[in-house]
Amino acid sequence: MENDFLKVIETRRSCRKYKPEQITDEELKAVLEAGTYAPTSRGMQSPYIVAVQKKEVLARLAKMNAEIMGVTSNPYYDAPTYVLVFAPSLANNPVQDGSCVLENMMLAAHALGLGSCW
Repeated sequence: MENDFLKVIETRRSCRKYKPEQITDEELKAVLEAGTYAPTSRGMQSPYIVAVQKKEVLARLAKMNAEIMGVTSNPYYDAPTYVLVFAPSLANNPVQDGSCVLENMMLAAHALGLGSCW
């Protein structure tokens, strides 16, 4: 196994403070592509990945999630891009499938020098 890959795994940490600058389209594409290659139950590729960068939609999502969590702070830590993963509840293993997608994307983000948080 290549040491670079192990180093990415060893050094990836959750980020809770983000720069206001938007990531590039190439960076976003690479992160999303990594998510699409995640393993899923029976190879069904059931999760959906949604990237959001429009400020009005980010604010609305943050407000909705904060209300659900019972907090007033932004649960997404004011990141300039949100990447949401949805898995149908009727999929074979929706939580596991979605988790694999998220892990792939977080590792890809870290490899690109981007911060991420579960």
